[in-house]
Amino acid sequence: MCPVEHKQVFDEIVRKAETGEALTPHLSRLFLETNFHDPLLNDWGIHHLHLGKNVERDGFVERTGPLLFVFVTQDVFHVLCIRPHKGAWTDEALLEVLLFNWPHLLAPFEVRGIGAGEPTSAADRAKLRKAGVQVLTTLSNGKCYAPPGGGVNTAGSNVRLVMQHDRIIKRLRIIESDIRDNLEQKRRQLPAGRSFGTPPTFHLEIQPDAFMVVEPTADVKFQYSP
Repeated sequence: MCPVEHKQVFDEIVRKAETGEALTPHLSRLFLETNFHDPLLNDWGIHHLHLGKNVERDGFVERTGPLLFVFVTQDVFHVLCIRPHKGAWTDEALLEVLLFNWPHLLAPFEVRGIGAGEPTSAADRAKLRKAGVQVLTTLSNGKCYAPPGGGVNTAGSNVRLVMQHDRIIKRLRIIESDIRDNLEQKRRQLPAGRSFGTPPTFHLEIQPDAFMVVEPTADVKFQYSP
């Protein structure tokens, strides 16, 4: 149930999500700080949105005590609940909402072969997150789950994103080596009348499903899988 006083903004947030409009004004102002790490998002993959009605000078809505908690996948905006700010960040009730309504979202994170251990208190979970310790969670169905957000490392970063970053860097180094080691072969592939600059100059274009290496003098692009 959405409290009456927040119904208007809640409906507006849902409308924006359905139409693909930016929800940035409802995020934390810390979103603009490059070193900011959201522990709830990094650990459990859960976003929190503010429900203020008025947009302030910096482009963010006024802060509110109650917050909207959501779990976002590639094409679905899952609304969990509206609840007070205090105590929400480490409350397993958020995961229980996911489990009750969309158990398939947690299924990939089930850790099999591990029994229910001692429950982790909210205070201990906060300390462990701050220290960058991965915490498994046993929910009411008796199953144990790894962090659905990817987890937090000792730098406070998201483990999944760091792994993705490392994979991309490795891929780009392979692409760079291919261009350097096979330059003459690529020169022979050029359409008639075109030639690389002297020396050739390449730059990278990142597309949703490919890396494109561009040589502007020859006006050519070499496509690589991401």
